[in-house]
Amino acid sequence: GGAGGGQGGSQRGAAGGRVGAHRGDDLVALAGRLEATVVEVAVALEDASSRLEGSATSLNTIAADTGRRANEAKTGASQAAKAVRDVQQDVMQLTATIASVARSAEEQSLLTDTAQEHPARGPPPVPAPA
Repeated sequence: GGAGGGQGGSQRGAAGGRVGAHRGDDLVALAGRLEATVVEVAVALEDASSRLEGSATSLNTIAADTGRRANEAKTGASQAAKAVRDVQQDVMQLTATIASVARSAEEQSLLTDTAQEHPARGPPPVPAPA
């Protein structure tokens, strides 16, 4: 019986070796898949980082352009307001000039009427100095 027991021990040892080798192969395969997954994640992160950097650059460009347009709009609004004030002043001056011309025309008309009513009279006498 001792020889049979020796054979059984060697068979178990060989089976254990095969199981150990199989587990080692499984671990190597698992490590390989894990490494591939890590590489895929790293590549995906690099791609996402690159896209994010591009988006940030685009946003900076848009923000700068928006700021520039806002300043242009502000400048345009200020210029328009100044132009409106200038036109308002010009209209007020024109109104004053028209009123002055109307007064002068009315005075001229009164003088003409007076001269037609009293043609022989001439101008009124100038008072003598005292």
